[in-house]
Amino acid sequence: MVQLTPEGKRGHLDQNTVKLVTKMIQAGNSVPEIRRTLGGINGQSILSYDDVRNWSAENTQSFSVNSLDKDARNLMSHISNKSYLVAYQKALDGSESRCSLASIFFMHETALEEVRSRGEVFIMDATYKTNNLGMPLISIQSVSHVGGNSLMSTPIAYAFVANEKIETYVWFLKSFKQAIFSCSREGIDPIFVIDKCSVLMNAIDQVFPNSKTMLCTWHMNQNFNKELSHIFIKSEDKQKCIELIREMIVSYTEDEFNDACRKYKVIATNNSFLQDCSSQKAQVYLESNWLVCKDKWAGYITRMYNHFGCTTSQRVEGIHSALKSGSTSTRLDLLSSFDEVDKYVNRQIIKQKMTGIKEGCYVDGMIRNNVQLAELVGKVSARALLTIQKSMLKARMMSNDKKRACMNNTCSCSDRIIYALPCKHEIVRMGDKVLVVEDISSRWLLKNATAYNTTMATNTPVVNIPDTDDKQRIEFHQADIGNKVNKTDEFSSIWWKLNSNTVIVSQLLSQMLSVIS
Repeated sequence: MVQLTPEGKRGHLDQNTVKLVTKMIQAGNSVPEIRRTLGGINGQSILSYDDVRNWSAENTQSFSVNSLDKDARNLMSHISNKSYLVAYQKALDGSESRCSLASIFFMHETALEEVRSRGEVFIMDATYKTNNLGMPLISIQSVSHVGGNSLMSTPIAYAFVANEKIETYVWFLKSFKQAIFSCSREGIDPIFVIDKCSVLMNAIDQVFPNSKTMLCTWHMNQNFNKELSHIFIKSEDKQKCIELIREMIVSYTEDEFNDACRKYKVIATNNSFLQDCSSQKAQVYLESNWLVCKDKWAGYITRMYNHFGCTTSQRVEGIHSALKSGSTSTRLDLLSSFDEVDKYVNRQIIKQKMTGIKEGCYVDGMIRNNVQLAELVGKVSARALLTIQKSMLKARMMSNDKKRACMNNTCSCSDRIIYALPCKHEIVRMGDKVLVVEDISSRWLLKNATAYNTTMATNTPVVNIPDTDDKQRIEFHQADIGNKVNKTDEFSSIWWKLNSNTVIVSQLLSQMLSVIS
């Protein structure tokens, strides 16, 4: 993304074009309308989408502390009273008497614990059309430990900002770094998953110099799909190139990556496939835009990162889409727009607590009956237990030769590297050991969870099953049911389901209670 400065792209536009763009922005024309009006060279607009968007931000009314002093202070107080950490950025216009509030950062206090326990990867993106001041909303999400196969997203930090220039991103990231400084785990440099934006990448390098950045592979695929249009004579050749890009993204080794690159080049530089024989745009686009930063997207490199399966920015974009499809719009003031974000944050907090409670109580029957996992049940999330169980099954299927070979060798299994969980090779090295919580990364531990007793002792604890609204709890005492229920064929069938399958709470409990009554 290019900053719009007098020395930048704007400096290359004639005065009439500058006036035209300014008038269109002030008249409320959309960015696509402005770009279409400007036209360009070879079908490409003179200014990029981000160029016009930043220009538009400069012409947006500022949030003045002087003219709106009461409103500004009320906003700060309102956000703070909702249990958020708040930071703000002032913009000076010639004198201290004309300072304005340019950007507002806010982070819920509960996010600090999430960063402390699970601050390995942050997904970051910005969106527009959430407030009547035209201020972009920047969001950061992380990956939760609960949610089963589809791990839930955790809201971490937000900011309404003046624009998307590098100084704004640097301020946002510094505010974020200061907020998490006291709770970040030592020795962990976070991974940021973002769209391909040079300004944001430069800002991350400045504020988090030791961190790694990954580019959204979904947007990468979309970019290639767009850029390779009207280059090839046959659409099949374009599709082959896109498939080869996908092979590069998921490559397991450097040789696989290089092989896909060679195949791509054969197609992209074959004049008989191209509409314009004098141009090799497809190959130039790959080399100049993507190979120069392959460490941020090439599969054989990123698979060595602890990113927990996050290779796209879809987690954040999904949240933005949900916010804008709900109540947030360009009609809302900042306070009302914040309230909508706050509602989402609190919904996620409740959902994750509820999911954590359920995962602590209801576990797959095979896992509960696995002696090696007995000490982890009720203490570790469902995703972690399921992954370890699968690793144990894989370990049992390994030949004796492979088992002996892995005793002294370090593997590159995704379970161990990407998800920080024991892989089949580590299971082999552990032998028949009963796993305890100290063997598992703390990011997978359930909060305030107690061990689930897999035996049918008379002192089996009460299992509390909250409903979705947390308004009532059904108390289910296993030993008590054992005394009341005659073990009919119907009961035996239900009990077998409980011990062999993942429990579907609402259905199986209602069946059991109907048998009792």
